[in-house]
Amino acid sequence: MIECKLCKKWFKAITPTHLKIKHNLTIAEYDAPRYTSETIEKLRTKPQWNTGLTSKTDERIRKMSNKLLGRPAWNAGLTTETDEHLKTVGLNRRGKKGQYLACDYCDKKFYRANSQIKSSGGHHKKNNYCSKECKYNASRGFKPWNKDLNKENSDKIKALSIKLSEAHKNNPKYIWSVERKKKWNEKMKPYRDVRQWTEEQRKHMSMISANQRKWHSISKPELKIKGILNLLELKENIDYFHNKGIKLLTDRWKRPDFRLELDKTIIEYDGKYWHPEGNEKDKQRNLEYEKLGYTLYILNEDDELEMRVNEIVCQTKKKRKHIR
Repeated sequence: MIECKLCKKWFKAITPTHLKIKHNLTIAEYDAPRYTSETIEKLRTKPQWNTGLTSKTDERIRKMSNKLLGRPAWNAGLTTETDEHLKTVGLNRRGKKGQYLACDYCDKKFYRANSQIKSSGGHHKKNNYCSKECKYNASRGFKPWNKDLNKENSDKIKALSIKLSEAHKNNPKYIWSVERKKKWNEKMKPYRDVRQWTEEQRKHMSMISANQRKWHSISKPELKIKGILNLLELKENIDYFHNKGIKLLTDRWKRPDFRLELDKTIIEYDGKYWHPEGNEKDKQRNLEYEKLGYTLYILNEDDELEMRVNEIVCQTKKKRKHIR
């Protein structure tokens, strides 16, 4: 750290900007031997240039205060309706100045940056077109036949609008007729309300939900059981299906959690929230699995999954040996 001789302040290095702003000196003048202790004291006690000056008395301070405090924007309180300058001049996304022009072909107003506006003439001349279609039509010499024409002005446009409206009415692609809406609602009404389904519709929808449903939420314990069975599949040669549908004797479909087809065993994980004790749906499900000849094992939250799954696999292996 270095101490300044004039202001007695400490700095990492005495820079020319500090000397110029604070003391109005250069580095050569500061390092000159003529600056003794007496001259340094005189310079230190010398008043600053802005002592006793305000923004009202001095223009320099007024400019500095405007920069620091911020002047009001030139377009404050102005709109395109009140000011003509805002109609023609604008800013695009990159911040370049531009203006609104009229298309040379269709007289449509559009915004264009100053760099893209046509020059005075010569090699760099650019025509102003709002789209590629207008540019193509102008290059081929086509003239817009419907320029400055409306339904009120010309009979041709009026006849075309009537023709299009009649075509849309007759064409079912554009307008959904009331009669067709009623027919569609009557056809889809039994499918919208589940209580009005027939037995065939229930069987059909159960088959779709069991087999053709791509997404199915899997709980964390189910994922854990799946990982254990994947390891046992390599060691014990077990084939299992996860969330795959089975056709019941009532011609409906169910989707058990895990099914060992060769051993005729089903593993279900029933949580306490969704499967409380004494649930009639779960009892009916268990009876339907037993009628098909499957042995059912139900796992709960209190069971140790690894130990319980290994026990089930050992029991299935013993059954295989007994059958042989």
